[in-house]
Amino acid sequence: MNETTKETYIISFMNMKGGVGKTTLCVNLADAISRKFDKSVLLIDFDPQANSTQYILKPEIYREIYDSEKTVYRIYKALIEDNNRISLVDGNANDDYEECDEEDENIEDIIYKVSEKFHLIPGDLNMVKIGKIADVNIQMSLSRFIDRIKTKYDLIFIDCPPTHSIYTESALIASDYYILPIKPDYLSSIGMDLFQRIVKDHNSKSPFKRVKCLGIVFTMVHSIEYYRDTMNKIKERKKFSVFDSYMKFSPTVAKNTENNKFFLDIRGKKQEIIMLSSEMLRRIYNK
Repeated sequence: MNETTKETYIISFMNMKGGVGKTTLCVNLADAISRKFDKSVLLIDFDPQANSTQYILKPEIYREIYDSEKTVYRIYKALIEDNNRISLVDGNANDDYEECDEEDENIEDIIYKVSEKFHLIPGDLNMVKIGKIADVNIQMSLSRFIDRIKTKYDLIFIDCPPTHSIYTESALIASDYYILPIKPDYLSSIGMDLFQRIVKDHNSKSPFKRVKCLGIVFTMVHSIEYYRDTMNKIKERKKFSVFDSYMKFSPTVAKNTENNKFFLDIRGKKQEIIMLSSEMLRRIYNK
């Protein structure tokens, strides 16, 4: 990691399966760590569905941001348009990333200030376009952008889509760690080994830094014996480090998400997210 004034840690939130509470965990850790632990946090919504963005921002605010093109897609726009233009002319891919990057001198205005120490780069459905281009510069764009702005933050979170794709590879290249949120049931947990192979394959082939697992976080946990048994079985396998803290199931989470409410402001969830945040910070800084 290149450093100037302080060390910044980049953490991706990943799972190959959707519906496991990944975005809810990512957003609320970012909010809690910034508010309760005085860390500056940037959340990059890297999922074309933009769920993190829709959790955090009211629809009218997001619409204004989207119309102003102040989203994560701006990191890629010039490169994609240049690539498409050259492909139409002679069929060749464009390798001149730096020239494209320099065209957007105001790229940092895509960063939205949620609060004093919690910033967001909003997601964008146009991000589906990057999956259609086989270009190493596309994979490197996120890492290069983060290198440009990371000294402003203690932590940078990347909320990734639930798929093995160029999004996953780009996030792995950029990250120091990843967190694997898992709902402790059979269907949600069977993808653990697949994900481990994906990361192992990435680390073995990548000329960049090796990404490490910060741990599994159990999410949407019900107070029934089946869930406890599943959690214990995963812990006993010892293939992944498992957080002691976890996120309990709550029927009100969906409504609170729709109303842009963070766990810190919800009775019954505040202490839970503080404990998860505290454990996450211990794992990062007490290594």
